[in-house]
Amino acid sequence: MNNKDKSLYMDKKSMRTKVLRTLTLLSLFELIIVGAFTITITMLMRNTFIKSSEKAGTKAEHLSANSVQTQTKERLTENATNKANYVNEIFAKFENSVKIEAETASRLYDNDDDYGDILLPRPSMKNKDKLAVQLLNSASISLKDPKIRHEAALLGNAGDVLYSINNNFENMASCYLASESGIMIQCDYISQHKFDENGKLLPYEAAERPWYIGAKKTQRPFFTSLAKDIHTGRYCIMCGVPFYKRETFKGVAGAGLYLTDVENIVKDSKIGEDGYACIIDQYGKVIFSGNTDPEGELSVNDDVEDVRKTGNSGLVNLATDATDGKSGIESIEIDGKKAYVAYAPMEATGWSFLVILDESIANKPTDALVDALSKSTEDVVNSSGQYVRNMLILTLIIIVVLLLVSLTIANKMASKLSMPIVYLTEEVSKVQGDNLEFSWDNNDAPTEIGFLARSFSLLTQRMKDYIRDITEITAEKERIGAELNVATQIQADMLPRIFPPFAGRDDFEMYASMNPAKEVGGDFYDFFFVDDKHIALVMADVSGKGVPAALFMVIAKTLIKNRTISGGSPSEILEDVNNQLCEGNDAGLFVTVWLGIIDITTGKGMAANAGHEHPILRRAGQQYEFVKYRHSPAVATMEGIPFKEHEFELYPGDTLFVYTDGVAEATNSDNELFGEERTLKALNRDVNAKPEIMLNNVLEDINEFVGDAVQFDDITMLAFNYLGPNVRKS
Repeated sequence: MNNKDKSLYMDKKSMRTKVLRTLTLLSLFELIIVGAFTITITMLMRNTFIKSSEKAGTKAEHLSANSVQTQTKERLTENATNKANYVNEIFAKFENSVKIEAETASRLYDNDDDYGDILLPRPSMKNKDKLAVQLLNSASISLKDPKIRHEAALLGNAGDVLYSINNNFENMASCYLASESGIMIQCDYISQHKFDENGKLLPYEAAERPWYIGAKKTQRPFFTSLAKDIHTGRYCIMCGVPFYKRETFKGVAGAGLYLTDVENIVKDSKIGEDGYACIIDQYGKVIFSGNTDPEGELSVNDDVEDVRKTGNSGLVNLATDATDGKSGIESIEIDGKKAYVAYAPMEATGWSFLVILDESIANKPTDALVDALSKSTEDVVNSSGQYVRNMLILTLIIIVVLLLVSLTIANKMASKLSMPIVYLTEEVSKVQGDNLEFSWDNNDAPTEIGFLARSFSLLTQRMKDYIRDITEITAEKERIGAELNVATQIQADMLPRIFPPFAGRDDFEMYASMNPAKEVGGDFYDFFFVDDKHIALVMADVSGKGVPAALFMVIAKTLIKNRTISGGSPSEILEDVNNQLCEGNDAGLFVTVWLGIIDITTGKGMAANAGHEHPILRRAGQQYEFVKYRHSPAVATMEGIPFKEHEFELYPGDTLFVYTDGVAEATNSDNELFGEERTLKALNRDVNAKPEIMLNNVLEDINEFVGDAVQFDDITMLAFNYLGPNVRKS
């Protein structure tokens, strides 16, 4: 370091001086704050301890029955609320299971065509005490009726759902779906009870059951009253939930729940020797109780249908509030003794959970607590003075020692930090112009400064490498760009681009377009005559993007066209092409294809759809609509798979529109899809438009919807307007 650098190092404005001054002031400030805070806290703690002890002693001396009662009421209320919530969760879980049944039934009715026929078996004595799903019916209908039989087979698709719900719900007695037409799908363990004494299968009149009537009437989940299962003698409750076909009522889903867990919760809620719990239903009847006295006012007594009609006015008022869904705690007379009664509602069923505790238990003397607090107060007052004096002395000693240590450390840190930085600055200043050489040999510098110096050295090396690499990359990028332009032109030249494509043809009109997302894409279309009267239309989309998809597209297009010209149905053509593309397809690429062959003399055609978008058809004088049917798998996914095909017929004036998923999945800046609805709207904007204008309309609407967002997928479309053979003749 030269003399000039040394003078700067020692200058009052140098970084060393500033760091030293800052660390010294910061240390001094922190020590003062800590000392003041420690002293203040110590004094506050002393005063707080004394006041708290005195206050606690005074409070204990004047502790009255009211304070004890308040705590008791709070705990009883909390106990009742927690138990009510726990029981309510059981019913809520049970209700959700029934809702799943109803949602399953509604989904079956709403999507009838998507499900097969599953006709469940009738009850059998072989299933005695086994969980089984069976088919029952009302006496007013016959399963031989085709309409009834079809509806029963449709509901049979819910059998696995019912079985899973019952099997996974420990205390579920039975679960079922009952249609308005009289069909009953039931899952339970009691198949043997569904026959009369002569072994004849009994009809099941679900529409007469309370759970069905209540759910149908209220149009919402409905819980029945408590009842005993006629087969097991166990207490249970039923829940019904209506299901619909769109907005039309079709029936009720239901289930029965054994209340063993609820009964155990009540029995396990015993408080001390005399406290107990009970549950009253929405009609004021005690249905579960921990009171073992059969004559007790809140015990289970079949002779008392409603405790609101007893002579105990306090109990009448409390039960009235409980059945109204209220919560709270009251001091009333129960069985001749004053008792606290806390109550909380269970919203799912309209029941209420009650906790009862004798008042005498809550009013025991608290003299021991008063004596203990008084002695504690005296001890705190005697010891707090000496404690504060010791803390003050210790705090002052710590502050002085820490201040000296901080000054020493700050001086060393300032020197160690500033010297390497001055040296580094001197070396960096030499790097300028064409001189990009930088070296660092100060091994005594702190680690961070050493990292900085080595990073600067790497930076200068990277700058030199970057200047060299950028020249090479620019040249390579220009070469690749030129090759991609050629590839784009080659791909475009492979697709038919002359419209109208077949000179002198008056029996149809056609137009197609392809807008790749990258320089080259994986979408392609094709059309050609198989013979004098059959024309083939192809719309396809290769998985992936860019050059790999484009190469796969060339192979797929060539194979499809060559195989189609050789003759055969669309399904046979795709089966052969699929097997050829699967050979050596290590990249795992596949292609979705819509292939149609149309007899232009009659308008009749055959089509196969291998995982592609649904075509859109407009009948003459009508709107464009989707033609939806089940797809086959995409081509090149698996060797040897069959492909489905279907027949269709075009009439003069009909227009067929096929496209790739780049249309419906065009995405705007808000991540919204163009979708099927907007596609139909774009087509129907001018239903009589020529194919070219129609495709331009769709592309305009897509561009307007997408806006400035990047195009992520190829957009390929083809329109075929069938005019009929009479046009040529005329």
